[in-house]
Amino acid sequence: MLAVGLVLLGYLVWFYSIRYVCNSIIRKLVNKSYEKKLRKGTTFREWFGFKKFRLEIPHIHISLIYITLWLYIALLIIFVVLYFTQAFSEKTLNTASMFVLIASWISAAIYESFFLGFHWNWTRLYNPDKCSIRGVDKKQYMEARRKMRSEIKKSTKE
Repeated sequence: MLAVGLVLLGYLVWFYSIRYVCNSIIRKLVNKSYEKKLRKGTTFREWFGFKKFRLEIPHIHISLIYITLWLYIALLIIFVVLYFTQAFSEKTLNTASMFVLIASWISAAIYESFFLGFHWNWTRLYNPDKCSIRGVDKKQYMEARRKMRSEIKKSTKE
């Protein structure tokens, strides 16, 4: 059953990577007090899918959370079925699950470096205003936030 544990570890690597990119986007666009206000009282479902931050996070990241969840659930089911039917030896399943884990680490590193860049940690520490996140534009976000606020004001007046 080491194979199941390695597949779960591979999922946790990907899950942490996606959450790291999404949290970086939130910290780039939203100030701390507004972020705390939105995070207060969130349920697990809202936390898992970033339901309160749908305006800030591009849809590709949200859909990637659910795609990886279902992909790793399918992998987990396949490995459990192969283990109990003894279609392959346990050594073969462990090797295949190690391949899944290594592929998860490599793809998570590529994902993070694509959206955040290799320089992200250094720049974030010393010059946070200069950090660029691929696919995120603060001016567009501020425009969308103003538009949403004006719509909320119109709906409350009526």
